[in-house]
Amino acid sequence: MTRRTPTLLCSFCQSSTILIFVLIYVDDIIVTGSSKDHIRSVVNSLGSRFSLKDLGHLHFFLNIEVISFNDGLLLTQSKLIVDVLSRFNMLEAKGVATPMSTTEPLTLNDGSPTANAKEYCQFMHCPSMKHWQAAKRLLRHLKHTITYGLHLRPSTSTKLVAYTDADWGGDPISHASTVRDIVDMP
Repeated sequence: MTRRTPTLLCSFCQSSTILIFVLIYVDDIIVTGSSKDHIRSVVNSLGSRFSLKDLGHLHFFLNIEVISFNDGLLLTQSKLIVDVLSRFNMLEAKGVATPMSTTEPLTLNDGSPTANAKEYCQFMHCPSMKHWQAAKRLLRHLKHTITYGLHLRPSTSTKLVAYTDADWGGDPISHASTVRDIVDMP
């Protein structure tokens, strides 16, 4: 899929009270919505045109665990975090609340000794011990957030809220800008 290929298709019925969402990633499809009859109709329509295998209720998708409750869904990445921490022998590490130090920025040439950074660092052409320490801190932050998740609940609201933050030219080396957006449908 290209960067511009839409992967989330939304359908609104004429009554505007029924929503159907179809999320497509390579050969995996999630169909969900506010009406079981309409979901079944979409799945049947897709099944008449394509070879489908219905795997039932969603449990995992793109390393996200989906847990169903009476009042909604819980999305977590606990299993992925355990796998990553195990890979780096950090399952027993003490968690930290922040992913990065707020007082020591990472730079390309920070003067600390070089490190072997085959799997962890964007500064792989010049990795240092500070970069390795930053990577370990990020893993310790994952340990701290291992039980975190996103609880999705049904809502009758169609209000859409968007937040954005920008750091224009904030990278001290490349002067690149960063922009992040969050869109929420409370």
